[in-house]
Amino acid sequence: MLSLVQSDIHRVGEVWLVGAGPGDPELISVRGLRLIREADVLVYDRLVSPQLLEEARDDAVMLDVGKRPGFHRVPQHEIEALLVKHARRGCKVVRLKGGDPFIFGRGGEEMLTLRAAGIPVHVVPGITAAAACAAASGFPLTQRKVADSVCLTTAHHSDDGDDTDWASLAADPQRTLVFYMGLSSLQRIQKNLGSHGMSPDTPAALIENGSYAHQRTITCKLKEIEQMAKQHNLQTPCLLVVGKVITLAQQARAAVEQASHQVSRSKMALGRNVAAAMMLTTAPALAGAADSDSVAEALAQGSTSISFRARSEQVDDDALPRDAVANTLRTRLTYRSGSWQSLSLLVEVDNVSYLGDDSFNNTRNGMIMRPVIVDPDGTDLNQAALRLERDRLTVTAGRQRLLRENQRMIGGVGWRQNEQTYDAIDVAYKPAEQVQLNYAWVDDTQRIFGPESGVPAASLDSDHHILNARWTVSPAIDVAAYHIALDFDDAAALSSATTGLIVSGAFDARENLRLDYRAEVAQQTDAANNPASFDVNYHHAGLGLTHAGWRIGWAHESLGADSSAGVAMQTPLATLHAFQGWADKFLTTPTAGMRDNQFSVSGVVAGFALQLHHHDYQADVSGLDYGKEWNIQLGRAIGPRYTLTAKYARYTAEQFARDTSKFWLMAEARF
Repeated sequence: MLSLVQSDIHRVGEVWLVGAGPGDPELISVRGLRLIREADVLVYDRLVSPQLLEEARDDAVMLDVGKRPGFHRVPQHEIEALLVKHARRGCKVVRLKGGDPFIFGRGGEEMLTLRAAGIPVHVVPGITAAAACAAASGFPLTQRKVADSVCLTTAHHSDDGDDTDWASLAADPQRTLVFYMGLSSLQRIQKNLGSHGMSPDTPAALIENGSYAHQRTITCKLKEIEQMAKQHNLQTPCLLVVGKVITLAQQARAAVEQASHQVSRSKMALGRNVAAAMMLTTAPALAGAADSDSVAEALAQGSTSISFRARSEQVDDDALPRDAVANTLRTRLTYRSGSWQSLSLLVEVDNVSYLGDDSFNNTRNGMIMRPVIVDPDGTDLNQAALRLERDRLTVTAGRQRLLRENQRMIGGVGWRQNEQTYDAIDVAYKPAEQVQLNYAWVDDTQRIFGPESGVPAASLDSDHHILNARWTVSPAIDVAAYHIALDFDDAAALSSATTGLIVSGAFDARENLRLDYRAEVAQQTDAANNPASFDVNYHHAGLGLTHAGWRIGWAHESLGADSSAGVAMQTPLATLHAFQGWADKFLTTPTAGMRDNQFSVSGVVAGFALQLHHHDYQADVSGLDYGKEWNIQLGRAIGPRYTLTAKYARYTAEQFARDTSKFWLMAEARF
């Protein structure tokens, strides 16, 4: 092992500077999408579409370095240092930037830094905002006899001051001017162009959220740009275009309005001999037809993907006379519509099939002499939700994933073939770039035991209220708070109220040595119709050191117990497999509570991602020794579509349960 680690330290990776395009995830290049799916490390900006981030591998390192006016999550020199550091660890690093990396994206600076460090760097161009916004607004940037050139410039300048050649910009009436990042500088732009001879009546366009479904284009005159931005409350990202080509968009809109007016007049003339009542009946139908066409177009513009996950799972539990073997295939079909009136639709269907006999207890087949492997077969509606996205607000209604923080309290149990999802309304709001607020109301919890009814229940009637708030104080400090009120109509003993606080972050302790930490405290009490009365505490403390691509970590987790009530803290909606060992011996916290001391090592060996964990389990209040557990996993991505995983868990009992071993082989493909 040591020789493999040492050889890997000196392996130099590569960095790809990839343009994500202006916002619409479908405007990225084919090569750019492939690289996202292959990346070991993805370093991304604020304006990158979340749908593109979902294309990354599950084991990829995701680094948000997004900037917003007045708030730089990570300074530019630190971004460049991150790229160098991860490349020197032998990683394939993708620097995903909005628009094009070399057009006001500081890609040139990053390229020079990487070259100076001796790191191979490649560039994948992207569609820049100027081209995308103009096209989406209905006018070209150049046009014969209207505009024979285009100038891309920025309203932001270096600390040396404003060195813009305003006289040159204003001199040529046949040139289209495009100002990036100009919303806060409209008064200065208007004043300088005007003072250098440009007519105040020159056509102008302000384009907010270019290429998105909720794009807004405000056309006006140069002298009106500041007034119109305030009147329409425009927000970043916003592009300013100045030039005669904008009249082409205005003419196009006028032509559409005129054609619509002519059609209306023809229909009125044709209907003069028809009763007035018939005309009144027809008018709403015509309006409805126009809306239907818009919805149909959004549906037609949607995208469909399919994935397959084949898995062999074997369990040897000394408490049962027979072993379990489950060979399963999950097929997942996902459809995402285009957007209409800021609304989009997501539908996802899962099918779990058995590849051979079901020689395991799937909780439905009555094989109680074999260990449980919760992968019942069948077809289920995994997600079906409408999403509204406007500015800083996102509302999702329907069956959906709810993944909060590290999924210790609210998760999706994505490891199982049948996922846990929720019938819910989820509201996300960002009052500022560094602040995120979430509220979810859950009406029904779709559990991993479905789709067939039985015991345990496939779904639970719920009346849950989940509140989360996160504040990124600095790149090294994240503060999060939550309140989770669970009310189960048909599982009263699981009803509870949990309030917690998390402080986490990461920073470079020295060159090539990164420290990460996490501290969490919470209190849980009975709630709603729970027959017990209890008050318990939760604590988590974790530290990690990363050097040359290898991380060594330690964590201590405590789920407290209330001895007088005979109750310990429970997290029934968590992704439980991710905590307290992969042997799944503690999916329900024992009544004496739980203390878990964990040590871990992770890194890359011969191209395989390695994880190694050791757990030492103790009771919280009784002093019982619950035993120890080793976990190991090797995984590798093969190109952008395929992933292979091997995983093993060995639990050694002491004064709780019986010895258990589990082994998995898994292959995934996404198309």
